[in-house]
Amino acid sequence: MKKNILALTISLFSFASIAQNKADGNLSEWELPLKNYDLDAHIQYSTTNNDSMLFLCIRISDARFQMKIVKGGMSVFIDTTGKKKQFISINYPVKSNEETPQKMERPGAGALDVGQVKKMVEPSLKQFNTKGFITGNGTYIQKNIEGITAVGAYDEMAILNIEYQIPFKTFYHDLTTTDKDKKLTLSIVINGLPMPQFSGNPPGGDGPPGGGPPAGMPDPQEMEQLFQSTTTIIKYSIQLNN
Repeated sequence: MKKNILALTISLFSFASIAQNKADGNLSEWELPLKNYDLDAHIQYSTTNNDSMLFLCIRISDARFQMKIVKGGMSVFIDTTGKKKQFISINYPVKSNEETPQKMERPGAGALDVGQVKKMVEPSLKQFNTKGFITGNGTYIQKNIEGITAVGAYDEMAILNIEYQIPFKTFYHDLTTTDKDKKLTLSIVINGLPMPQFSGNPPGGDGPPGGGPPAGMPDPQEMEQLFQSTTTIIKYSIQLNN
C-alpha cells in the first residue's frame, strides 16, 4: 500500500484555552476548523498540550472515509525521540472484524445515507487498545486507569470527531524534566483496504464522452485515496509552563 507523508512542525504559544481540555468528543475547546488538513487522508487535525497532557484532535467529514477508518482501523504512533519510530501506539478506531467484500455493486451517483454510515461507525467507537506505554497497555473502553483516553462522537453536521488524551507520565522518555523544548513525532496511520472489483457495470462499459470512469463511479484518484493506506506525520514541539 502506498503511503503519503505530510510533514509539519507545530508550536504551541498559549495554554489559556487548553488548561481544562478534556477528551470527550465535544470540540468546544478547539478552534474550528482545525488548523491542519491532509488531502490524501481526508482528515483535519490539531495538536496541543498542557503541563501534564498531550491532546490530539481529528475530524473526518467525508462519510466514505469514516467507513474506511472503521473497516481498516486507525492508529496514532507516538515517538518521544522525534525519529518517527512506531513503538508507542493507540489504536482507535480498532479495525473491524468484518471482511471487506472482494466484489461490490457499482455505486450510484447519490450520496451515502448518513444515518446508515453512523450505525456502521458508532459500534467501533466504544473501545481502543494501547501498546508501548509504561503501564496501561491493553484494550479499554474510552479511558484507562492511567488517563489515556480515546473518544469519538458525531456532531450535528455528521462530522466524526475523535479526541486523544495522553498523559506525559505514561511515556518512558521523561518530557517534563529535560530540555525546555521537547520534541516528539506523531504518526496518524489509516490502514488501507483491498481494492474491490465492481460488478453491475452497464453493458459495454459505457462511460462519459471523452473518456473517464463510467457514470456513478468515483474517479481513479478518489478510488486510490479511499483504499490506500495513508500516514500523516506531525512533528510537534511541546512547551511547558515554568
